[in-house]
Amino acid sequence: EQGKLKLDAPIGRYLREFRSPTWEALTVHRLLTHTGGLPPLPPTSVIRRGFPKAAEGLARLQLQSEPGAVFRYSDTGFILLGELVRRVSGQPLDRFLSQRLFTPLGMRETTFHPDPSFSSRVAPTEMVRDRLLHGEVHDENARFLGGVAGHAGLFSTADDLARFCRLLVNQGRWEGRQILKATTVRSMLAPIQVGETLRGLGWDMVSPFSRTMAPFFPS
Repeated sequence: EQGKLKLDAPIGRYLREFRSPTWEALTVHRLLTHTGGLPPLPPTSVIRRGFPKAAEGLARLQLQSEPGAVFRYSDTGFILLGELVRRVSGQPLDRFLSQRLFTPLGMRETTFHPDPSFSSRVAPTEMVRDRLLHGEVHDENARFLGGVAGHAGLFSTADDLARFCRLLVNQGRWEGRQILKATTVRSMLAPIQVGETLRGLGWDMVSPFSRTMAPFFPS
């Protein structure tokens, strides 16, 4: 909407480490639909370095399929999207989302780093080296990125999530304000066919990940 990003542009336009013929077909759109051909999980040794250095390591990975050919859920792709937002906007992902989305919607309890005062309402997740994670993202790669990443780590409440859902249902409007353009919302939710899979831009519709919904919701 700010005119700083084109979905069909190769990611090398925004991430200099990917400016080579190898990555010419890897577009922002394909990252959003998990059709970029990247590995599902990035090497922890690469992510541990943090950005921007991690981008150099990710740019040395091998594609597992031709971009656009198949759907393969990829944390790697969404980690790159988080870094892409940081570079294009000039703000960390959490700050950008807070200013552009969470604050305008009154989503006061949606954060990558829950305040200690929320702890009694945050569900513990798992044990890591004899330590129970509580208010800290369970995903190891997200923890290496300081808890702020494109693929994992966001905490929220049902009330805040309902506000976001109402934004989508109302074509980008919230309490009389146009937070997102209606065309943006329609683009987000338009079905994209990849083999037998249907994806939106960041959204699952029909895939192996949505089989549990199949008996209850039609495609």
